[in-house]
Amino acid sequence: MLMFALLSATSAWAAEDRVIARIGERSVMYAEVFCDRGYAAQNPQWLKGRGVEEACRNEEQEQFQRVVARELLVSACALHQCQPSEAEIDSFRSPVLKDEATLQRLVAEARKVPEAIRRVYRGEELETVYTEVIKSRGYSLDQFRAEVERFRSLEVVERYLAKDFSASARKQYEEQARTRALRALLRKRLEAAAAANKQSVEQAADELLKSIITKVGVSIVDPQFHIPSGREIFL
Repeated sequence: MLMFALLSATSAWAAEDRVIARIGERSVMYAEVFCDRGYAAQNPQWLKGRGVEEACRNEEQEQFQRVVARELLVSACALHQCQPSEAEIDSFRSPVLKDEATLQRLVAEARKVPEAIRRVYRGEELETVYTEVIKSRGYSLDQFRAEVERFRSLEVVERYLAKDFSASARKQYEEQARTRALRALLRKRLEAAAAANKQSVEQAADELLKSIITKVGVSIVDPQFHIPSGREIFL
């Protein structure tokens, strides 16, 4: 998960960025959900028998739903004043956030592929670097070559490796904890509302989404994507 999150920005470089949806004043960009077709074609295990376009469209919709769910959870809790306490957020924090040694091991692991790619752009033979570093990680030679091509130049690799991987990882884990705490707190509110109105909690969640769409404003710009149901977002 950490590896994917830290490296996902490299896929966005290949995307033609554009607005695909708007939530209030927030524009959701295609680069946030982009699936690299070229890279997918080199990963038959990930495709699981699906065509590249089908698999990538499914992946993009799933990632879009994650982005939208996060934004709508924040909007729902802002409207209903259900901000979690620090203790509630802490109960959802990954143990990794409380173990600096483990975090640094994960960060070091996440840097290995781009560091290997940097060696290639500095002039070492791709096949040699692959044998020494990458092969044992389960990549095929073609997959590694595709990763190298995706970075495009030594300058891009250096710029990427200059990022603070530790800070990015902490931010990722913190956002996950906050999102889960928001969802848990909002679910309690929905269960109470459902009981009061003699309806299912799923119905209450769907009605909440309709209310947020009206009050906050949600619009789809790219018809490839669709907003998930309230029960998918809030429960």
